[in-house]
Formats: sequence, structure tokens, C-alpha cells
Amino acid sequence: IGADGAHPLDQRFDGEILLVPGDELLVKQNDGANKKYWVNNAGTAAIPRLVLVDADGNPATVSGNALVVRSGRRNMHNMEVGSLLSLVNPIRNGRLDIGAFTKIIDAAASMYNDEWAIEAKNIVKTVLECPAGYSTDASGRCFKDVDSVSDPSYSVNTTVVRQKSNLYSTCGTFLTNLSGAYLTAASADPAGANKLLLKAAAVWQNGPVSCGTGTAGDLDGPLNRTGIWLAERKNSNYFNQWVGIKAKVFISKSDIANKSADGKTGYLFLGFGSQHSIEVRIDNVVVAARSRNADNTNTSPFRTWRIKPIAVALDQQHEIFIKVKNELVNSEAVMGVELYNNTYNQLRDATCVFETCMPCNFCAACRVNDSSASVQAVCATNLYANSIWSTKCLMGKRFTYHTNAAGTVIADFDPVCNGTLFEDNACNLKCRTLQRIYAAKIPRTYCDLPVGQVINPYTVGLRGNWRLQQSFAYHTDRETVLPYIKPGDPDIIEKTDIRRSGAYTAFSPFWQYQNNQWLAQPAQLVKDVNWVKTNELTVYNQKGQETENADALNRYNAALFGYGQSAVTAVASNARYSAIGYDGFEDYDFDVDNCNSTDTCNLNGHFSIRKLSRRYPGSIGPDANYAHTGRNSLKVSNAMADASVTGAIANGTGNNLYTFSSNTMQLSDKGILGGFTPEAGKQYLVSIWIKDDGNNVQLGP
Repeated sequence: IGADGAHPLDQRFDGEILLVPGDELLVKQNDGANKKYWVNNAGTAAIPRLVLVDADGNPATVSGNALVVRSGRRNMHNMEVGSLLSLVNPIRNGRLDIGAFTKIIDAAASMYNDEWAIEAKNIVKTVLECPAGYSTDASGRCFKDVDSVSDPSYSVNTTVVRQKSNLYSTCGTFLTNLSGAYLTAASADPAGANKLLLKAAAVWQNGPVSCGTGTAGDLDGPLNRTGIWLAERKNSNYFNQWVGIKAKVFISKSDIANKSADGKTGYLFLGFGSQHSIEVRIDNVVVAARSRNADNTNTSPFRTWRIKPIAVALDQQHEIFIKVKNELVNSEAVMGVELYNNTYNQLRDATCVFETCMPCNFCAACRVNDSSASVQAVCATNLYANSIWSTKCLMGKRFTYHTNAAGTVIADFDPVCNGTLFEDNACNLKCRTLQRIYAAKIPRTYCDLPVGQVINPYTVGLRGNWRLQQSFAYHTDRETVLPYIKPGDPDIIEKTDIRRSGAYTAFSPFWQYQNNQWLAQPAQLVKDVNWVKTNELTVYNQKGQETENADALNRYNAALFGYGQSAVTAVASNARYSAIGYDGFEDYDFDVDNCNSTDTCNLNGHFSIRKLSRRYPGSIGPDANYAHTGRNSLKVSNAMADASVTGAIANGTGNNLYTFSSNTMQLSDKGILGGFTPEAGKQYLVSIWIKDDGNNVQLGP
């Protein structure tokens, strides 16, 4: 190679190419030292592009004198590319003439290849990755969105508490069967037979005296039973202002006794009362209202409880919205609502109340029944009002509605969230805060096949070793030549002239010279179908041993080698090399590698746990005390957890052993001769010999 670079690698001299792929050159460096380089073909056989690479496969530019110390033409004269047997001398006029007139009686051909997959070792790779739980955004940053749920904050204490008084419901309960009653705050009580006054003590009236002042001990009746208010019971800040609360309740048709024929509508009764003016909405529709100023002292909303019929859609969730106006300065306030699963007559005759808090969603576990033993005992033997929902169920929750007398919202009751306000499964208001946080990428070290690694194909064995790949035989009809006929010979029909018979009736050579090159039959434009492939060698190990082949019917046979790949340890028919595995533990002491190797990326061979015995000495290893057919078995300590052989599911793509990038050859997955590699969807037969002590032995997953 000229120092001036005037001679490219494919320069011809007297019509001949100076260098060919596979040539090994010894180049004298400027410092006087000699360094070896290889000629590699980065193009194709038809259009070569020769480059010079060093021992690691990196392209090199050198100048100086070079000596070819090994030719890329291996000159292996004992490797036949074809053979012919003929009845006629094929040499005519000093030239080889092969055709039908040559009387060919046998022909065979072979094809060779110098590119083979290699037994490449795993390598240690390091990659920067996001920490666990993080994703990568468009800018390559690691992020995760933290979704936190917490209680909202309030500017004032708005927790719902119970509120009772000896004056509540002392005048009893008005029961009506008119669904249009009490739809406005100033509407009058129904007249005559449309209104019934109920006075059952402790159920519909507080205390034994109708409209009495009550005593400190009289704390029953409907408003005491259901009454709620804020923690700030006498806060004058709420004077002449509306406060309220919203609740969700799921009403199922299986819970309602009185319903329409199609089961879509349920018929309930609603009871309500308040110390001040009150309004009740279901799904934002007013179903009951009462003004404190619309009644006299005895019929005010806190002295008299009122019950009216309502209709609701079944098998769906409803929103109940209750608001009350605090119309006395520094006054305690109360409001209460009940839903009854009863008929008019049942409520009229009820002498007991059994309470149930219906679930706010579909979860039946949210249902709370009255657990009082005395109530359950009385209600078991008497007609009772079946209260399926009550404001008492809202204890511990929050008021969330606050307006002035004109209806303008006042902010001090609004829940405060840094994120989004939502309603959780327990029907409580919660704050959901979504925060995006970032983290730096961290290095992760792992073992992987050297896919994409730059290689010198001649130093790793991928190129440069010409081995038999395919064998062919010629199959066609043969000539039958009758013998010389003697007059009167009676057996002439049964005789054949075997000396002159048997030649092919037609023949074309396997190798033909076309377009200034020798082409095999598979590469020729016009193919002779009589050339039949008889055998194909598909895999060789690193010692050059044949480990897989396929016959004319494409049936595979495979072999495994042990003892430093010098002796066959297993053979299989109708199986590929990657589909079989065997370990007899016999050759663990036959090794020319470094026994103290710290290589943890290549613990397994094709199918071996040999190096695990080095990694865990004393816990796993060959044992000569017991054996099946050889000298050893593998003894595994009961403290050993990972004495295993694993094989990754085959997922290689493409057919090339390598790729090129900027004149560098890079190894592909097909260029790596893997070990035992099962295929998804296939079944495998496993045979194991085990001797155990009878304790804690389990086979299978």
C-alpha cells in the first residue's frame, strides 16, 4: 500500500486484484513496530467494497510497506466442488466437454460458505434509564405524575354535628297524601282529610304533652332524631344567611316496596323540619319547602314535623340538597330530613321507627342499620316507620353551601383545594392534587448479547473459515442399451447391456461460467430441477464441529459437544440445535478456561449450570457418590435457590449475520449462535433423573 494513498485496496496489477477479502497484512508502523490488519469486504460479492480493519474491526488508514502474511484465498485443494463419472472421456480437443454425449452416469456437487454464526459471549452493557415508576417525556426527561388525595381545607369549622332540643317536634307530625303539598315556602298546610296529625310519642312527637314546652329530658321525636347543624352552633356570622349540604344516595328497586309496575319508579314519603326556613331538593328539583314566618308558634317548622309523598327513579343515584336559613341572631339552628319506605297507612299507624342509612353509591357495605337493641326489639313486634335515609347519616361530613339572604355565594364555606375537588366513593368531598415531578436518569448495568457490537469477522470466526454448506446430486432418467442380438437367442428380451447402459438421458453442469464468473445452479437464471439438494449443514461450533444439518426433506438433526467441544454428548433427530439441551455433569473438571473467572454474564453454556457451581461452591456441584449412568450427579443444597438453566424465548428478526455502518461490520442477532432457545407455542419433552431424601421435593412450576 503506497504511502501516498495512490493504491486503493481493489487496485489491479497486470489485470489481477492485488488484495482480496480475508488477506492478513503486516504493516510496519512509523515507530518501527509491526501491526496486523485485515482486508474486509463491506460491499457484496458482485460489487465489493474493500476496507482495512484492525483486530477489533475498526476501519484503519495506514501507509507504509505491507506484507501479506496470510491470503484470503485459503487454497483448500481437498475440498471438492463437484465430481463426475462418465462412460466417455470428457476431454475433447484438449478441453473439458461435459454434456449428454459424455455419457455421465453419476454427478455430485458441493457449495461452501465462509460466513457462519458464532458463539459470541454476552457482554456487560450500561444504559441510562429512568428510575422505577418514571416515564420519559418528549424531551427525554424522567417524570411521574403523583396523584394525592386529601381532605379539603375550610375557612371555618363546617363539620356536621347532631343538634337536639326539648322544644323540637313537640306539636307532633302532619301527614298528607298530596304530592303537591309544601312545594313553596309559604304554602299552607293541606286542609281537612288531606292532613292527619300524628302524635305517637317518641316517634312523631317529642314528649307526652302536645305542643308543650318540653323538659330537659325530652329529646326524642323526628327533629331530634334527624337534626344536624354546624359545629359553630350559635355563630352570629350566619344570621340571615343560607347554609346547606348535598348528599348522594343510591335507591335500588330491591329496597323499595311501593313501585310502579315496570319497576322504574319508587313511591316514598319525605319528612322534614327545621328551626328556621328550609328547602329540600332532589336532583335539583324542589320537593319540599317551608318558611319559618309562614306558621304560628305551634306549627313552625321546628315544632311540627311534616310528611308528604314523593316519587323517585329507581336503580340510580340521586342528589339530595338541603338548605336552611338562620333567621335568629346568635341562635342554635337545626334541620332534618327522612325518607320513608312506607305507605300512607303504615306511617299513620307506626309506633316505632327503624332507621337505615342507604349507601351513597353501589356499595352495599355502606348501608348502616339502626343497631339499637331496644329499637330492634320494639320494631320487630310493632308497625314501624321504615326510614331508609336520614340527615343523621351525614354526621361528620361538611356543609358546603353558603349564601347571603339574596342568594349570593359566600366563599367561607367553600372547600379549598390546591388541586381538583371531587367526590370519592364514600361521598365525601376530597382534594385530588396531580403533581409532576422529575428525576435524573440512573445507570443500569446488565448482560446482553453483543448485538450491534463492531467486530472483525476474521478474528471472531464469522468469516474466513470455508466449510461445506450444501451437497447436491443429479436425478434423472437413465439410458437402457440392449445387448448384441444373436440369431435364435430365446432370452433376448430379458437381457440388458449393463456395460453400456445407465448414462443420464440429459445433463447440465452444476457450475457454469456466466457473465465472467462461475455460478452454481441456485444462482443461475435457467435452473435444472434435476439437481436435488441432498444435505445442508446449518450450524458449526467454534471448534469446527458440525452441530446441525438438514436432509433432503428438510428434517433437522443436531448434536451437542462436551469436554471442550471435543466429544459428542448428545444427538437428536427431527430437532434443531437450539431446541435441545443436555447436561450430564461429567465434564465439569475438563476445562481449559480460567477456573477463577469472575465473568458473571456467561454462566451458562448451551445448556449447562457448570459455572453456577463455581459461583456457589459448597451449595451446588458434581457429586461422585451417586450417579445414574456416568460418574457424577449434581448435588443441590436445600439452601440453594437459583440452580437453574434458563433459555430466552427466540425473538430474532432478519436473516443477516451482520450489518454495516460507515464501513464497520456490526453483529446482528442472527450472527450469534445461541444456546437452548425455546420457541413460543411449542411443546418440549424433559427427562430428568432425581435422587432425593424424600423431603420437600417438587417437580414442575
